[in-house]
Amino acid sequence: MKTRASVLVIDDEVEYVEMLRIRLEDAGLMTDVATSGQEGLAKAEAGAYDVILLDLTLGDISGFLVLQRLRASPATRHTPVIILSARSDSKAIMQTQEAGATDYIIKSEDSATLVTTVRRHLSR
Repeated sequence: MKTRASVLVIDDEVEYVEMLRIRLEDAGLMTDVATSGQEGLAKAEAGAYDVILLDLTLGDISGFLVLQRLRASPATRHTPVIILSARSDSKAIMQTQEAGATDYIIKSEDSATLVTTVRRHLSR
């Protein structure tokens, strides 16, 4: 039986991912990391994550495409997907919402905001 919530972070910025992993684990969340879209999709399919954090700009495939595939898969269709992006324009935010994103966080926001947002979606 799983006792702690689990989060999958899909982002190719290694230093940022490490900071997130530490912050999330300090908040009591089990954290797994994928540094490419393909790796993220494989891990998401294989594991039962409570929340997925997804960057839009990945080195191998578009984060939008990853989001579409997550929403198309029965294994991840209902998993909350929170977008992490440096883009703050309303068009990007609207596109991700239309594609099925649960929430959107601008990367410049502090990590406390991120943890609060993840916890909010865990309680739903």
